[in-house]
Amino acid sequence: MRSIFLDWRRGALLVAALVLLSSCDTVVVDEGRPGPLPGPAESYCTREYDPVCGRRGGESRTFANACLADRAGYRIAHPGQCRRPAEPRFCTREYDPVCGRRGERTRTFPNECEAQSAGYRVVHGGECRPRRDRDEEPAFCTREYRPVCARQGESVRTFPNACEAGVARYRVIQEGPC
Repeated sequence: MRSIFLDWRRGALLVAALVLLSSCDTVVVDEGRPGPLPGPAESYCTREYDPVCGRRGGESRTFANACLADRAGYRIAHPGQCRRPAEPRFCTREYDPVCGRRGERTRTFPNECEAQSAGYRVVHGGECRPRRDRDEEPAFCTREYRPVCARQGESVRTFPNACEAGVARYRVIQEGPC
């Protein structure tokens, strides 16, 4: 009985030794020969997922990270995935109106995402206001506090929101107080 137990232990040790040896990636044997000449080290990329859009010539391609794009010879165009014009963009239903412009046309959108999805550049927060003549009815603004810095000629002033600046015929130059 004892010899069966010893044979079993020897077999288990043999299997453990084989597993240990097979898990080694490389075995280095120094035979005294010189190794390869030092040169530029190969670069290795991490497996981090931080997508970027890379461009080479007229081709765009999404890479898992900037390192992979660089190794493939692509220039980073922007962070995030590459988008095709026909690809739908999903926006929230939040109502935070903005005025967007494309060419000479302006249009009010429920939020910034909707404006950008339609190919408009956001000009300012709040609804678009048509140009009015002096004898028209005054515009009514919400009491939302979203300060803007606006200019009229040499005068620069902070308004509670973009609508109030527009009613006073000031042009918004930045969001936030002056």
